Amino acid sequence: MRCLIVYSSTEGQTEKIARALAERCRSQGHEAETREVSAAEPDLSSYDRVIVGGSIHINKHQRALTRFVRERRDDLNRHQGTAFFSVSLSASGDEKDRAAARGLMKAFLERQEWRPRWQAIFAGAVRWKKYGFFKRFLIRQIIKRKDPRADLSGDLEYTDWAEVDRFADEVMGD
Repeated sequence: MRCLIVYSSTEGQTEKIARALAERCRSQGHEAETREVSAAEPDLSSYDRVIVGGSIHINKHQRALTRFVRERRDDLNRHQGTAFFSVSLSASGDEKDRAAARGLMKAFLERQEWRPRWQAIFAGAVRWKKYGFFKRFLIRQIIKRKDPRADLSGDLEYTDWAEVDRFADEVMGD
């Protein structure tokens, strides 16, 4: 099976997840490519699976991802093997936070009028060095409130890699 994984990543975690999905696909004997949305193949029909992913920041997915899905909507909807994943720091929280992240993903897909066969939401990461002062301050306040015992001295990764593997297995197994 041939799989294309298209992603838009702001601070690198979505790209890391896209690469992990590709590696999982390869470990099962499939071909897999990862491409940033601006470098995605024009002909999606040459792939058995097309997985698209992006991260949520301030309740929105990236503009480049939105543009890609809007421009390829017809091809994506015609394709029988499409999947979508969102990456959000909120997905690392309690069920209320995860539900909010799922709601943002659902709203994105509805606005784009895309109906992927598979969907997933993954928890993201905190990359302190990639943030400006204001964003670093806001993220610190949020994390202190949600997880007072969190070590804020370095980057924090909340992605559940077993969950990423399960998603890849589900998409490639059908």
